[in-house]
Parts: sequence; structure tokens; C-alpha cells
Amino acid sequence: MGKDKLSTSRSRLFSPWYAEGKGSSLEFETMDKTMSDTIYSIEKHQLERQRDKEEDELIDDILLSQARNLDLHPTSSVSSEETLSFQLSKEDEAMAIEFFANTTDVYMGTTLAEAIANKEEAVTTSKHDLCSTDSQVALVYTRIGEYLSTYESGRIPKAFKIIPSLSNWDHILLLTNPQSWTLLAMLEATKIFLNLIRANQTKLFFQWVLLPYFKEYIAKTGSFSLEGPLYLALSKGLHTAPALFMKGFLLPMVESNRCTLAESCALANLLTHHRKLPVHPTANALMKLSELPFSYSRLIITSVLLRKRLPLPNRAVDTLVVRFFVKSNLPVQLPHLWYETLYTFVKKDLMAGQKQRLCQWMETVASHPTLTASIQKALTLTESELTYSSDDSSASSDMMSE
Repeated sequence: MGKDKLSTSRSRLFSPWYAEGKGSSLEFETMDKTMSDTIYSIEKHQLERQRDKEEDELIDDILLSQARNLDLHPTSSVSSEETLSFQLSKEDEAMAIEFFANTTDVYMGTTLAEAIANKEEAVTTSKHDLCSTDSQVALVYTRIGEYLSTYESGRIPKAFKIIPSLSNWDHILLLTNPQSWTLLAMLEATKIFLNLIRANQTKLFFQWVLLPYFKEYIAKTGSFSLEGPLYLALSKGLHTAPALFMKGFLLPMVESNRCTLAESCALANLLTHHRKLPVHPTANALMKLSELPFSYSRLIITSVLLRKRLPLPNRAVDTLVVRFFVKSNLPVQLPHLWYETLYTFVKKDLMAGQKQRLCQWMETVASHPTLTASIQKALTLTESELTYSSDDSSASSDMMSE
């Protein structure tokens, strides 16, 4: 049988959590037969449910190669179609830095430890579970965490691979201290959780584990770019479970008023490099962003999503018109990116009423030296649209009079 299949005989005791490789010598003798049997039972159940992922290695190679060759800095001079690097204009970058100047404290979001501490409901366990308060379980997973904190290559302990199958997965995962993992360990953990997707669990893994790790990485490095393994981990999440990634990672990040410029640009680059995004999760994310007060981070992400030129449902288009662009709390001096985003948006096939609403709003905002004329031209109603708009207004007036 293959290396990842259930093994028997002498390796049975230690293989569920012992990993070969440099610096991975774990004292497997401390695991008794009961715990070993439990892990094997969980692993067998998990393997039966796991989907075939043979194409993953090829996808990983493509994404990692792309990550190594991309210049992810927002002010990169590289502007070719191949790199698709997100860039801010010099004027906008200066304005953004001033806008984010008040964001002095680093906010990591809801971490796994905080989420568990805030839980009110009791965790129900089954025969396919491990008790996080058991001394032997705590010892095993603490040592696995120590191994992952120095992980560079090699096999991942089987006791770690079965965590997604546990109902108390979050309690067990906390024992490994995810914030201390290496970048490569986080990549491997992300792959493991994406191999057995459970909607709520995967979403919470993104929100409680991957997002705080990403934010801490950006805070420590001060970089607008991501190293290959972390870029690949985020790419895997976005590629494999886009709706859950947006709910568990993208939205929690931008909903916070303490989302930094570096975080916004790093995420914007990730979204830019993915040429195809599914319509409905993207539309839902845009509607959620539209409901939030104006902020530079939300503008950056909205701009990138609209550049995908997806055929958005009319409900999403209406929400963007009414809630995002026609917004009462917009700053007096709007950034170039706002006009650029609006210009991208109005080039879509908008309805007459939507165009009129935006035309009226454009009269109340400061004029942009180059883009305002282009926006107004795109919003000019055709003769057929004028007729439809007039008929629609008359019908509305008749209904009002009745």
C-alpha cells in the first residue's frame, strides 16, 4: 500500500503521528494502544470520505511557480498582462498612507484561542474524537506543534491529518499553536483542511487560523508581498473553496476598521492573479462590501473584484449603485482609485435608472481632471433608454396618483 494508506505491523503504533525527516524525532512510545487505535479509526473513516485530489500537485506547481515570479508590491513598475500586479498611483498611495496613519495598533482578528474562549456551547464528542484535555492527547499534539514550528519538508504526522474529521477540531488544533508554524507548515495544514471540506469548519479555519497568521506575517515583515508558501496557501483556499474563502477570510479582514494598507494590497494582488472568480460568491462579497462604511481597504478590494468584469446579477449592480458609489459618508477629496473603479463599473450594461442615479450623484462630487468626462460619457442615455426611462417615470407617477 502507499505511504499515506493505513499501515500495519510494527509501524502501527507510531505512524499516526510520527513524521520522518530532519528534526522530527518524536517520542512515539508515549502513545498507548487506545489512542493509536482511535487515530486509526478516525483516519480510516476520513479516507473513505476524502475526495480524489490527484490534480492538486499540478495546480500547486503552477501556483507556486507563479508566486515566485510575481512582483506583488502595489507600486511595482511591472505592468504587463502576464503579471497582473495590482498597483496604486503615486497620488493614491500617498493619500492611502495618510488614510491608514491612524491604524497604529495591530489587530490580528479573532484567533483560534479567542474563538474557543468565547464559545458558550458545550462540545459534543463521539467515538471518532480525541479529548483535548487528556494529558496524553495534549502531549502528542503539543509535540506535533513543536515539530510544525520548525517544519521545512517531509511527511506530516498522521495524527495531525485526522484533525479535520474531529468534531472538536478547533480544540485539538489549538494544542499545536498554529501561530508558531512555519510558512510551509501552514501550507500543508491548509491543504489538509481543503481535502475534506466541511462548509462551516473550512470557513472557520480560514477565519480563525489562516487570517490571523496572514495578518501577523504582514505585521512582522511590513511587506506588501507574500512569500511563496503563504501565497500558495491563500491561492489554494481561493481556488478550492472560493465562497468559503470570501466568507471566512476576505470579508472578516475588510470588515475590520483596522485593516492595513499592506494587508489590503496583498489580498488585492492575490485576487488579481486569479483570472477567474465564480460569479455568485463574488457578487455576494461585493454586496457585503457595499453595505459597509467607506474605507480605503474596501475600495481597493471592490476595485479589484469589479475589474474581473463578471456578469453580476442586477441585484448586485443595484446594491453597488445605491450603497457603494452613492454613499453619504464619502470623503470630500475622493481618491483616483474611486473614479477609476466607477469608470470600470459604468462600462457594464447598466439600466437606465441606474445610469440616471449615478449621473445625478456625479453632479455632487468633485470633478476628476481626466476621468469625470469619460464617466459621464459612459452614463449618457441612448434614445431608447431615454424613452424607456420616460415611460417608466410616467408609469410610476400614475401608480402614485392612484
